[in-house]
Amino acid sequence: MTMLRNAGSLKNDKKFNMRKIVIDTETTSLDPLNGDRVVEIGAVELGNGSLTSQTFHRYVCPQRAMPADAVAVHGLTGAFLADKPLFAAVADEFLVFVGDAPLVAAQRGL
Repeated sequence: MTMLRNAGSLKNDKKFNMRKIVIDTETTSLDPLNGDRVVEIGAVELGNGSLTSQTFHRYVCPQRAMPADAVAVHGLTGAFLADKPLFAAVADEFLVFVGDAPLVAAQRGL
């Protein structure tokens, strides 16, 4: 059985206190080998187990049609994304934001 530690014991836990980035993305669908692409990147920084004021958010033009089922999930239309930067234009900025921090992926059930 897994035991939960109390909050007081976490103050000295280096893994708990280290900087982490929680990332969430939206996509055209789930198969990059068939051309699906990222259309939104959002990330927040955690420090000492709490949110800091550091965030990253960009919409990205997928350079492909937006499937209706994807729009139903996230509400991002091809028309809205058409004038947004390409992923390559925001990737370096995102990598600078992340730095050497571990990533924590936010995921909803499929």
